[in-house]
Amino acid sequence: MANGNLITSNEIIDKTGISETTLANFIILGILPKPIVKEPLSDEQNTEQTVCFPADVLERIFNVKLMKQPKNSMKDIIQFFQNPIGAIYNL
Repeated sequence: MANGNLITSNEIIDKTGISETTLANFIILGILPKPIVKEPLSDEQNTEQTVCFPADVLERIFNVKLMKQPKNSMKDIIQFFQNPIGAIYNL
């Protein structure tokens, strides 16, 4: 992991099996938070930025995968993550 409470986008893709496009769509749809972009340290040879997320996004992605199995629409899933309590009462 990038640090104790963060996970990189590459680690998310590896651990969940989703594509970069799906990850980007989850961000656009509001299912996942916008990433934290970390600049490389001045003493690092790697000059690329690191894209990180809170580590709990893994659980959220796995929940989306579970919700998709019983044929929930993406609209229903988005609504759930935007207002989980309200979504429960609207079932």
